[in-house]
Amino acid sequence: MIDSYYIASLAEFYDVLKNIDESFLKNSRNNSGTKKNITRMWFRGHSKNDYNLVPTLFRNQFCEKNTKNTYTQMNLKEDYRYQHMKARAFHNVDSNPVYRSEWQEIYQHHFGRTRLMDWTESAKTALLFALEPYIDTRNNEDLKYKRNHITPCIWVLDPLQL
Repeated sequence: MIDSYYIASLAEFYDVLKNIDESFLKNSRNNSGTKKNITRMWFRGHSKNDYNLVPTLFRNQFCEKNTKNTYTQMNLKEDYRYQHMKARAFHNVDSNPVYRSEWQEIYQHHFGRTRLMDWTESAKTALLFALEPYIDTRNNEDLKYKRNHITPCIWVLDPLQL
């Protein structure tokens, strides 16, 4: 179930966050019988409320569903991209990534298509992403259009419920 809230001010934003946090605590008590020590919500902000909340790898119109849970052509393409990126970037990376997910994080932040999505534990960071067209002081046509025709949104997720 997805609840929607429409917010007109920063004060309303923090009130809704407080209500969501209380709801998360209530659900954690109901599911486990005890209160969890820390409720960590994940946030994702975007300037368009009709944005498709899907990782970039699966946004392609040719992305085929794998109902048989087998290794498909898409998995092979992903492996090729991953190996190619790793081979080309290995000498330019300051850290020494060990796991594939660490390499995918690097690849994603260089605009590669991955199955990862950026989430944050900071509501302020998500709010900044959502309000970016309104914060950006440039006056190009794209930003003017966004300011007048789209509605920003923030998704809130309880990762413990996954």
